[in-house]
This record gives sequence, C-alpha cells and structure tokens, in this order.
Amino acid sequence: MVEGHCTCGAKLAGDARFCHRCGRPVRDDDPILAQPEPEDNPPALEPRIAGAQLEPAPPAAAAMMEVSFRSPLAVRVGFLAAAIVQLVLMLIAMAHAVQLLPVVLAAGGAYAVVLFSRRSGRTLSVMEGARMGWISGVFSFVISTVLFTAGLLMSGKGLVPMFEENLKSAGLDPANAAKAIEMIRDPNVLVIFVVLMLIFNFLLVAVVSSLGGALGARFTRRG
Repeated sequence: MVEGHCTCGAKLAGDARFCHRCGRPVRDDDPILAQPEPEDNPPALEPRIAGAQLEPAPPAAAAMMEVSFRSPLAVRVGFLAAAIVQLVLMLIAMAHAVQLLPVVLAAGGAYAVVLFSRRSGRTLSVMEGARMGWISGVFSFVISTVLFTAGLLMSGKGLVPMFEENLKSAGLDPANAAKAIEMIRDPNVLVIFVVLMLIFNFLLVAVVSSLGGALGARFTRRG
C-alpha cells in the first residue's frame, strides 16, 4: 500500500482512521478498534443463572402434608381408620349395642387425626382435624354402603322384605307397621325412602366423624 493512500487507491487525509471510499480501517493500533483483553475474574452472572436453573422445585412431600383428598397420606389414613371403624361397628351390631354407633364414629375420626399426626410428624389444627375426620367419615360411609349392598345381594331378599322385617321387629303398633309396609311396597316411595336413608346416613357418619376429628386435634395440641 502506498503511503497516504488506501488499498483501493483513494488518497487519505493525514489523521484519517477509515477510508472515505471503502470504509477500511487505516490504523491497526487504533484504541477504538482494539479488542478488550479478557478479565482475570469474570463476572459471576453465569454461575448465578446456572444456580437458579438448578434450584430444586418445592418437594413433593409438601403435598402429602395437607389434609385433603389430594394428599395420598390423608387418603390412606382415612381409609385405614374407616376400615377399623366398620370392623368395630360389625362387632357392636353382633352384640346388639347400636347405641354405641356415635361413639365409635367419633373415636374413628379422632384416631385418624392421631395416625396422620404420627405419620406426617406435625400437629393438626382443630379445622384440619375436622377435615381429617370428614375424610374418615366419607370412607366409612362408602365402605358401609358397599357392605350393605353386598349383603343384600347375597341374601337374595331384596329391599322390601328386609324393610318389612325391620318394621315388624321394631315393636311398632301393628296398624302403623301395616301402613308403613304398604307405603314401602310402592316403588316411588321406596326410591325416595332409600335416597333419604342414604343422605341421613352420610350426614350422620361424616358429621360425627368430623366432630371426633376436631376433638382429637384439640386434645393432641394440648398434649
């Protein structure tokens, strides 16, 4: 390259840094064009970003600590407590001690709270105890309904003969018992009666179990 001229042949000014024709840099030692030297200690931005990407998500065990049907632990505990309650209820039915039914249901709800607290390692509040008792009560209702239906099918009697036997053994006045039996033989009345009976049983089992769970949580927190 000729002194004072660019490689393209254009004549350069004395202090020119670029060619006015082709735009080529004229001086290789120009501080503006010099590449920055690498720093000895680069910023710690990437490690922080990498650390943020590798930050673990909230543990799945936290979901098990909540008292709801979404918690596998609460479901297992509620089902176990309900199974024990149904076993005790069958025993008291054989002993003709039906008056102990509310006590057994409440004790089942309280036992579910104690069992959940032991397996989760935390103490439940009164509201959480009521929910735990409710879960146990729902499972108790489902199990009792399934057992009742299976027993009815195995006996081959049907609903109407079973209700007739229960009404006759209830010690009612013969005239009133005859009227009730006549009403039950009506299919529409029978359906309504069965639905009302299921609703009553569900509320009885679930509410009493919830009260037992709330009492169990209260006594557990005191202890």
